[in-house]
Amino acid sequence: MNKKILLPVLVLTASLIGYTYRHSIRFSLYQAYKAYKNHDIMTFEKYVDLDGLLSNLIDDLTTYPGHR
Repeated sequence: MNKKILLPVLVLTASLIGYTYRHSIRFSLYQAYKAYKNHDIMTFEKYVDLDGLLSNLIDDLTTYPGHR
């Protein structure tokens, strides 16, 4: 394959893989985990929607009390 074409294709492929990883659930969970381990509340709140999580938890507990 022509070297002028190979390098841009490799750069584009690496960029797409990096973009896909950084916008994946796995990446977000890992960042939230690292923030938790490092006691970094600002970063943790960036990756975890605490308001939504707590709101849904309260709704579930009041809608289905004692239900498993």
